[in-house]
Amino acid sequence: MCFFHVQLAGAVLIIVSAVVLAQSYVFGAFRLEIFIIVVGGIIFIVAFFGCCGAIKEIRCLLLTVRICTPILLFVSQELIVLLLL
Repeated sequence: MCFFHVQLAGAVLIIVSAVVLAQSYVFGAFRLEIFIIVVGGIIFIVAFFGCCGAIKEIRCLLLTVRICTPILLFVSQELIVLLLL
């Protein structure tokens, strides 16, 4: 199984957040758009590791994906809570 759909989701997060960031003129200490871009980049990289690890059967990359996936799920849940508040 390749992680192409997860890579696509990470790329969409990066693109949408970059567009929102470029169109906003408010400067603040904590920018949610920048946080979403960082999380999208991390999701993209972890999905790339998973895809390469699955194709080449590299256990180190698959272990990295196995460790990072619960962390990313927790961060994305917190992100959803921030967006809903």
